[in-house]
Amino acid sequence: AVKNAKSKPVRVAHFGDSAIEGDLITSDIREALQNKFGGNGAGWLGITSQDITFRQTTKHSFSDNWESAALYSSNPKGLPLGISGEASVPKGNAWVQYETTRIRRSLKDFSLVRLYYANAKNSTINYSFDGGTKQTAALKTGSALQELVLKPSSRAKSIRIEFTMADQAYFYGVSLENETGIYVDNLPLRGNTGVDLGSLQASILKEFSNYLEYKLIILEFGLNIAGSRSTDYSRYEKEMVKVINHLKVAFPKTSFLMISVHDKSMKKGSNFVTDPTVLRLLETQKNIAKLADVAIWSLFDAMGGENSMSNWVNANPPLAFKDFIHFNGQGAAKVALLLTDALLEQYK
Repeated sequence: AVKNAKSKPVRVAHFGDSAIEGDLITSDIREALQNKFGGNGAGWLGITSQDITFRQTTKHSFSDNWESAALYSSNPKGLPLGISGEASVPKGNAWVQYETTRIRRSLKDFSLVRLYYANAKNSTINYSFDGGTKQTAALKTGSALQELVLKPSSRAKSIRIEFTMADQAYFYGVSLENETGIYVDNLPLRGNTGVDLGSLQASILKEFSNYLEYKLIILEFGLNIAGSRSTDYSRYEKEMVKVINHLKVAFPKTSFLMISVHDKSMKKGSNFVTDPTVLRLLETQKNIAKLADVAIWSLFDAMGGENSMSNWVNANPPLAFKDFIHFNGQGAAKVALLLTDALLEQYK
């Protein structure tokens, strides 16, 4: 697919837990691939978000009158959730705004905005680029997923979208992009083991597949199951195989890549050593990949294997926080570099 990225868009979905929140790891994968194969833009962004305070690759703001449901929080009304495991409904005149930042050269502007929604009333939205003239677009009614494409007259740095009535539709998110190149969508599910992806409705996933046509789906989970009390991962293995098969049905032409759990330390005497649950989980994940017939990349091995987390924490500059669990920004960039190097080595 990437051989044709100069003439048509190639999309990658990066699902993960809090390790990728705030566009960590994803943004560095995106930048490396866009530098090599083209593309300009952040790709997927939700309507509301938990990580707007620390995501630096896009400035995202929204009104406070949204009713939001998500896999990582709650969904009391049973709203059909979108590709990111989220759905947002305006409770009156509501708005959302996305603005590029200068932190990444490939994210400085965009020439296309795709808005995804379903179950719309006969109504319109208003939108403006870079604080300019307000324009209006009609929404399509019906229960099916819809894509509304909004185009500025020239490359833009911000868009504000205004939603004109309460309960107007289920809104899922936007994609900021240009016409060609690679887009890597950051899809974090804080506190999740990955199992909840199996509860996304197959029919909605198929509709997203028709629009987004992901060529690769990356699944980066594990820390939250490794941190649980149970060390018997047989049930998790069965559930994750079901999740991957569920996604394969919706995305039949998509390649899948699991990223294994990374090293996580526990204190033993005066030293920090690999938590033994991580080693058990790593073997389980390798088995999940084998049973589901998908690729796996061992981040555990790539970062140095057993007892490597303490080396990352004590590196100069440090690559991980002193909780001996989470990577910092520089560590996330290194993880992304290790992964993209591995991917590009296979591409050769």
